[in-house]
Amino acid sequence: GFGGGGTRAFDKGSLSVNLDYQDLCVYDHIYSGRTDFEDPYRMMTGSAQFRYHPDDATLFKIYGGYDHTDFSNYEGAERRLFDLNENNFYLNTTFRKRTSGGWNWFAGVAFSFFEQKIGNVSLSTDHWMEQQQELHAKAKVFKRISPVFRLDMGVESFIRRYENRYQYQMKEAEGIDSHHEINPTISAGFLSATYYPVEQLKAELSVRTEYTSLNEKVNFSPRLAVNYYLGDVVLSATAGRYTQLPVSRLLAQENKLKSESCIQYNLGAQYEGDGRFYKAELYYKKYDRLALVEKGTVDAAEVLTSGGYGYSKGFDLFFNDRVLLKNLEYQLSYTYNIAKRKFQEYTELTTPQYATQHNASLVLKYSIPRIGTIVGLTNRFSSGRPYHNPDLPGLMNDHVKPYNSLDLGLTFLPSKKVIIHASATNILCRKNEFGRVNNKAILASNDHFFYIGVFITLGKKAAYDVSNF
Repeated sequence: GFGGGGTRAFDKGSLSVNLDYQDLCVYDHIYSGRTDFEDPYRMMTGSAQFRYHPDDATLFKIYGGYDHTDFSNYEGAERRLFDLNENNFYLNTTFRKRTSGGWNWFAGVAFSFFEQKIGNVSLSTDHWMEQQQELHAKAKVFKRISPVFRLDMGVESFIRRYENRYQYQMKEAEGIDSHHEINPTISAGFLSATYYPVEQLKAELSVRTEYTSLNEKVNFSPRLAVNYYLGDVVLSATAGRYTQLPVSRLLAQENKLKSESCIQYNLGAQYEGDGRFYKAELYYKKYDRLALVEKGTVDAAEVLTSGGYGYSKGFDLFFNDRVLLKNLEYQLSYTYNIAKRKFQEYTELTTPQYATQHNASLVLKYSIPRIGTIVGLTNRFSSGRPYHNPDLPGLMNDHVKPYNSLDLGLTFLPSKKVIIHASATNILCRKNEFGRVNNKAILASNDHFFYIGVFITLGKKAAYDVSNF
C-alpha cells in the first residue's frame, strides 16, 4: 500500500487532499491464510477539505471523501467464487457564524451514498445488490444567555432512499427476483437548556421530537444530564430516551415498523490529574419496539412486527497512567455486560451472538528516547461469544472459547521527518473463534497479521513534535 496527502494554505483559507491505496495481493502471496483468494482485498480512498475563514467570527468548510473496496475468494467444497464490491461517497458543507450579540449560528448539509454488490452470495449464479442514499440538513443556533444559562435549539431532516435486490436463476426453472425499496424521511426539532446554578454543578435538560414518514409516528425524547465537579473529580448522571428506525433491510420488508426505542441510565465518575486518568461508569439500557420475526396467523407464515424487547446492563472501567514509572505508559480497560434481546431472528429472550460478557484490554508503551523508539504491547481478552448448539435445549445456549490476542508494536523515529512503525498481532499463535454456525467454528482468514509502515513528511515541518516523545 501507499498513500500521501498535504495541505496548501493561503490567505484566509486552506485546501487539504489525501489519497491512499492498499492491495493485499503481495501479502497474500507471501503469507497466505485459510481464505483462498482469487483477488485479495483492495481499497482505494481519497478525500479533500476546503476551509475558508474570512474573519474570526465566520468559518465555511467543504469536505468530500470516496472509497472503493473489492475482493473475491472461493467458498465451500463447490469452490463458489464470492465476489464483493463496495463504493462509499460522502460530501458535507458547513457554515458557522458568531454575531456581535453573542448568538452562534450553524448550518450544514451532508450527502452520503453507499452501494454493495455481491456475486455468488450463497449459491452459484445468485446476486445481491444493496444501495442507500441519505441527505441530511441541519440548522442550529445557541447562545450563553447569562453566566449561568445557555440555550441551544435547532431543526434537522434526514431524507433517505434504500433499495436491495436478490436475484437467482435456477436451471430449467423460474428464477427468483426479490426487490425492495423505501424512501423514509425523518424530521426533527430539538431544544437544550444548560444551567450552572453553582460553579461546581452543571445540569442540561434537552428534548427532541421526531416525525417519521413511513409509519407516520411522532417520537418524543427527553434527556437529562448532571455533572458535579469536585476538584479533579467529576461525578455524572444521565437519563434519557433515544429512538431510531429499524435496520433498513427489515424496514424495506415491512415499512410500518415502529421506531425502536431505548431508555438509558448512566452513573459515572472520573479523575484526571498529575498524569493519570481514571473513569468508571454504570449503565442500564431498556429496549422496546424492536423489529421481530414472528409466526403469522395464516399458514404459520413469518411476519415482521415491532414486538421485540430487551435490555443491556453493566459497567465500564478505564485507567491511564503516564507517571507510575519513567518512560512507561499503561492503559487498562474492562467492560462487564449482560445483554438480552428478543428481536429480529431471535424468537426468545436471549444473548445475541455479538454480545460478550467480559472484555478487557491492557496496553503498555515504553519509550527509549536515546534511540528514538517506542515499544508497545497490547493484550486483548473477551469471554466466548454465544452460539446455538442444537444438542442443547434453548436458544443461543453455548459459548465458544474465550478470545485472547497478544500484539506487539514498534515505532522508530530515525529523523524528525520519518516515522517507521511495525506491528504483529496474536504473537502467541492462539486460534481464536468468533462464533459457530452449524457447529463449525468461524475463524479469521489469518491467525496473525503483520504490518510495516513508513511515513515521511516532505514539508518544512517535522513529522512529530519531539517534546511529546
